[in-house]
Amino acid sequence: MPGKDGRKRQVLYDTSMIIGYLRGKRNCKSKVEQVRNGKIIGFVSVITVFELYIGAFLASKSSEALKDVRELLSWFQPPLVIDENIAQKVAYLFAKLSRSNELIELNDLFIGGTAVTLGLPVSTINRSHFSRIPKLKILD
Repeated sequence: MPGKDGRKRQVLYDTSMIIGYLRGKRNCKSKVEQVRNGKIIGFVSVITVFELYIGAFLASKSSEALKDVRELLSWFQPPLVIDENIAQKVAYLFAKLSRSNELIELNDLFIGGTAVTLGLPVSTINRSHFSRIPKLKILD
């Protein structure tokens, strides 16, 4: 799905979307498959990588789960790391959402803050959390 300028769309995928894919959820499967098929340039945060590896190490068949995670991550661009600009944005968002009693999980805040800082839309099934982050574009 190219952007308005004809280039491939770039999207940051939240952990919930990736886990949904691994669990075979149809709506997640079609969205993640767009990365696998080269229709979208997919990104994940290092936070998502962390969460996926936790799940794999806790799985009853961890060697199989680790293999699945590694294969899936190979479809995406290298993980986006948290630099000072992202850390500052996340700290600002934490304070803002905390003051209004709308704080979300810290992992989601890091993923959303990364997306806002880098100007990337987010693909997620966790709309209720991410919709609290100002200026974040959430894809349907």
